[in-house]
Amino acid sequence: MMRMKTAKTTGLSQMNGGSAGGGAAAGGEWEVRPGGMLVQKRSPDSDRTSIPPPTIRVKVKYGSTHHEINISSQATFGKLFSLLFLTFFKS
Repeated sequence: MMRMKTAKTTGLSQMNGGSAGGGAAAGGEWEVRPGGMLVQKRSPDSDRTSIPPPTIRVKVKYGSTHHEINISSQATFGKLFSLLFLTFFKS
């Protein structure tokens, strides 16, 4: 059976961006994600101040019909496919 290593306090202060003496004051609080990854907590304001990702315009010609779809640049191909499917095969 393998033993798990534990993080020491000095290791956390070095990860925080400073030396062992003043590293804890330089950053914020830490949290452990479900996979066990140690990350710095986000502030609630960080989501509001970020700008939205740019959109991509997709022009599609199918037979005699033309369609233009605007989709986020961070969208997946599955999202694009579902938008195209809904556009061409509406019931």
